[in-house]
Amino acid sequence: MVVGGGGSQGTSNPITKLIDKSKFWLQSSEPGVELGSVVEYKNEESPISLKVSRVSQLDAELLDRELCDILKSKLFLGLSYFKTDIKANFEPELNALLQLVLYRFSIWSPSYASYGSQLQNLRFRDESGGDLYTSRTNNPRQRQLLLYGLFMIGGQYLWARWHRWGVGGGWGNISYQDDWRGKVYTWVTRLEKYSKLLTLLNYIVFLCNGRYRGITERVLGLRLVNGSSNGPRQLNYEFLNRQLVWDGLTEFLLFVAPLINLERMGKYVRQLGTRLAGGNNLDGDYSEEHQKVLAELPTTTCAFCYYHCHLSPESSPDPYSTDPASETGNDPRFMGSSDCRAQIPHVADCGHVFCYLCLETAILTDTGSTSCPRCGLAIHSSTRYLEKASS
Repeated sequence: MVVGGGGSQGTSNPITKLIDKSKFWLQSSEPGVELGSVVEYKNEESPISLKVSRVSQLDAELLDRELCDILKSKLFLGLSYFKTDIKANFEPELNALLQLVLYRFSIWSPSYASYGSQLQNLRFRDESGGDLYTSRTNNPRQRQLLLYGLFMIGGQYLWARWHRWGVGGGWGNISYQDDWRGKVYTWVTRLEKYSKLLTLLNYIVFLCNGRYRGITERVLGLRLVNGSSNGPRQLNYEFLNRQLVWDGLTEFLLFVAPLINLERMGKYVRQLGTRLAGGNNLDGDYSEEHQKVLAELPTTTCAFCYYHCHLSPESSPDPYSTDPASETGNDPRFMGSSDCRAQIPHVADCGHVFCYLCLETAILTDTGSTSCPRCGLAIHSSTRYLEKASS
């Protein structure tokens, strides 16, 4: 396509405006200018600022971490079948080896982007020469990529090894003046604090201008830019939508679960089953035979404790409880009732004595009231039981 010099005066074509503004065809001996020359001239004289989504850059980093964690879990799962201590002794080395493989086939390739960055339509470009605002593609140099891999992979490996040697070895407990290990631990701790401070400052700057999400990228001049001007993000939003749904459902269940009294619901189900089976007791936990036994227990015996220890389906006979209750003679139905004497005895509304903990638990479980296992009457409150001293 050729743009002639004799175009109409009143046209609103942007290319014509650019030609009229620059007047560069006057320096050319040819009668027309090709469109490619106009575009090239515009790129050279009118830089286009690069605006890369901050969210895309952070998402790329999260995707890289998730991919590494998935491969790491598969690797450690495979090693677990060999019954060896390779993971315990060489976990930092295995992590570094896995990251090195991912780095070799992603960033160290002609794409100049990690797998997470490729999903976000991002790639690295070289901005160490000060070319920060033009859209021209500057591929990273091998020295930059080599130093980036050395800092990111080697630095993480050395930090993991340091934690095993220094922190795990107790270097922090050694005095600064007594041993060189104490001095090393002190200086490394200070370096860690400074690095975290620099990371925070770099993150604040990144949120402001959207360039260099990490300190290593800022030092080396490696910046993430769009891989292609019209290329969409290759990330499937189905996983993100599913994650949002599950997170919302989890928060809803965590909010509703404390409001649901599962014990009371179970009790209602047992009562309904008892009524359908022809029973007429008020509490579905106790059959008519059990209520008769509980009603004849000694006064100071907690019926709740006795039922759970001797009558409930989950109870098991205690081989050491062979003493019959003193108040009931040698009746075998009340064997071990003396072991269920009410602790911190309280009197319910119906006049029977129970353990304070058993009674309050039953009342709170039923949200304000429960039925007496002896007589079946409703219990709403209790008072302290004071046994009269014998004269």
